[in-house]
Amino acid sequence: MPEVLVKVEEFKDSPLGKIPKDWQVDKLVSRASVFGGKRLPLGHSYSDNPTEFRYLRVVDFFEQNIDFEALEFLKPSTFKVLERYEIHEGNLFISIAGSLGYISVFRPPHKQQRTILTENAARIVLQDNSLPEFVAYQMNSSVVQKQIEAEKGTGGGVPKLALFRIENLVLAFPPREEQEKIVTILQTLDNAIARTSSLITKLKQTKAGLLHDLLTRGLDENGQLRDAAAHPEQFKDSPLARIPKEWDTCVLGDVVDPNRPIVYGILMPGYGYTGGIPVIKVKDIINDEIQTSDLLLTSPEIDNNYRRSRLEPGDLLFTIRGTVGRMAFVPEHLKAANITQDTARLAITNAHPRFVRQYLEMPEPQAFIELHTIGQAVKGINLRDVRRIPLVLPPISEQLQIINICDVHDTRIRKEEAYFNKLKLQKQGLMHDLLTGKVRVKNTKN
Repeated sequence: MPEVLVKVEEFKDSPLGKIPKDWQVDKLVSRASVFGGKRLPLGHSYSDNPTEFRYLRVVDFFEQNIDFEALEFLKPSTFKVLERYEIHEGNLFISIAGSLGYISVFRPPHKQQRTILTENAARIVLQDNSLPEFVAYQMNSSVVQKQIEAEKGTGGGVPKLALFRIENLVLAFPPREEQEKIVTILQTLDNAIARTSSLITKLKQTKAGLLHDLLTRGLDENGQLRDAAAHPEQFKDSPLARIPKEWDTCVLGDVVDPNRPIVYGILMPGYGYTGGIPVIKVKDIINDEIQTSDLLLTSPEIDNNYRRSRLEPGDLLFTIRGTVGRMAFVPEHLKAANITQDTARLAITNAHPRFVRQYLEMPEPQAFIELHTIGQAVKGINLRDVRRIPLVLPPISEQLQIINICDVHDTRIRKEEAYFNKLKLQKQGLMHDLLTGKVRVKNTKN
C-alpha cells in the first residue's frame, strides 16, 4: 500500500519534548537488557585457521558495515570459554570504550556462524516487540547521541560508557507498524547512500588506474595510450623507470618560478586580527580544497614581514609539517593571502600546474616524500627535499591532453559526490522528522 509523509499537530509533552499522542517514551531498561562483551582470556589467541567461531571488535563496525568475512576466527576452545558473551541475530551492539555510541543491528549472513562480542562493546537484547532496526536508528539520532555524550565517563584516560547508563537512555517509541514504515524509508536512503559510495569508490579506482597509465605511458599523436610492449622503440630508460622518448625528467624546483621560489610562510601569525590578512594553515586544506570558513586573520605588519610567501591565484600549496603532502590550489578570492611555516608555496610556471599536481600522487614522488619525511611526534619534510621531488615532464600539449581526460573523470566523481552529500543531508533531515514524530508515515489507497 502506498505511503505518504504527513505533518502532525496532535502532540503531548514528554521528557524528550513534544511527541505524537500515540507514542511512548521509556528508558531502554524497560524494554531491553544490556550485556557487556569480553576480551580474549589470558593465554588465548585468534585462530590462524578458519572456524565457525568469530570475534567482533569495535574496529570491525565503527562507522562502517560489518565485513563478516574479515572477522577474526576463534578457536573452539576459546569460544567455549567465552560462550556467554555470544551476540545473536537481532541483538543490537554499541561501542562503549574509546569511540562511543555507534549502534547497529547484528545480522550475520550465515546462521551457523557464531560470534563473541569484544569487551569494548555491549549488546542490547530487546524484550518487547520493538523493531531492532528502529531502535538502532533512534539510538543513532541526535536526541539520543546527546544523552550518550552527557553520560560518558573515563577510565584510564579513555572515554567509556557504563552499561547502567545505556539502560537509562530515554527513547521514543511509536507503534510497531509505524516503526516498520520508518525503517523502510530510512533503509531505502541508506541503500542509496551505500550504492553511491560504492560507485564513487569504483570511479576513483578507475581514474587511479587510468591516471597511472597516462602518467607512465602518455598519449601518442592519435591520442591513444602508448604501448611499451608493442612499441618499445617509443620509450627510453630514465631515473624514474622507462618513459616515453618525448618526455624529460626533472625535479620540482625546476618547474617553479625563480622569482617566486618554493618557500614556507609565517612562523607566528598571532591569534587573530580584525580585518586582517587571511592565513592558510594545514587544517584548512581538506580534500584538495582550501576551507575558508575558519581562516585565521593576521596583522598587516606580520604579513608584511613575510611578503615573500604571499599567494597568487593558481599557486599550489603543499603541506610540509604535521600532515605532509596535502595539496590545494589557491582560488582567486585568496589573492595576497599568506601561509604558515607548515605549508610550502609552489608557484609553478614551467609546466602545467594541474599536471604537476596529478603527478605528485604517483608512487615515485610519493616514495621520495615518505623517505624524506622525518620526525616522531610531529613529522615534516625540509624545503630542500621538497625542491628535489622527482617529476616527469611531457610536452605541454600532452600535459593538456592528460589533464582534459582527468577532468572528464573528475567531473563524474564530483557529480556523484554531490549526490552522495545530498542523500546524507536528506537522511539527516528525515531522521529528525521521523524519529521525533514531527512527520508521520500514513497509508493511502491507490
